[in-house]
Amino acid sequence: MNLSDPLGLIIRLFNAIKLIDIDNSSPVVIYSSFLPIFKALKAADSKIVDQFLELLINHYSNRGILMPSFTKGYNKENICDLDREKSNNGVLSDSFRKNNKVIRTLSAYFSYLYLGPCEKEMFDLSPEYAWGMNSVLDWIQENDATIIMIGLHPTQNSFPHRIEWLLKDSIPYRENIIKKGIVIRKQKRYSLSEKLFVRKKNILNLENDFTKIFNVLDRDKVRCKNIDGILLSSYKSS
Repeated sequence: MNLSDPLGLIIRLFNAIKLIDIDNSSPVVIYSSFLPIFKALKAADSKIVDQFLELLINHYSNRGILMPSFTKGYNKENICDLDREKSNNGVLSDSFRKNNKVIRTLSAYFSYLYLGPCEKEMFDLSPEYAWGMNSVLDWIQENDATIIMIGLHPTQNSFPHRIEWLLKDSIPYRENIIKKGIVIRKQKRYSLSEKLFVRKKNILNLENDFTKIFNVLDRDKVRCKNIDGILLSSYKSS
């Protein structure tokens, strides 16, 4: 690879993603880390992030694009301002957040960014339980969205939490807690109550390793590619 040609690398990555895309019609959920990309380039450049994002938007927005944009939740005044809060899910997600056509789902902790044909449906989501009915994870499952991983292990995303929720009656290490406050979105204030399925504090030696799920997945339905040390993968939520 020519390190003086960062645009060449992101075009190669984008073309590789198109090749491993497991479905050319379903909505896509993109999880990403730009650290391996910056490492390959030996430089961190926000222009590269924006150029890569533009390629993704031009190709996928007609199908619908979701990206996580999680936050720390409420501040000392018990307010979460989604119009100002940055995404904790990497530079690609935060760049996506700044697009004025993108909407953000209503949550003080687990908001997602969306651009595509189901804007109203995503905008109106307000689940009682963060990973339960009418949540974004429920929507991903019901629409059998395609999960695209960029620079991350195939399992390093939030969707395994949906599996935990579906098996909640068999899970001893989590419990529901209620979080209440004011969430600001599009300059409108919402009085919100969310039930989060959190880890119990009194359970010790809990192994936090979803990568083991990969060992039991149907490998024929998971497409992977490695470009200059940058791992890409694609599979359906089903």
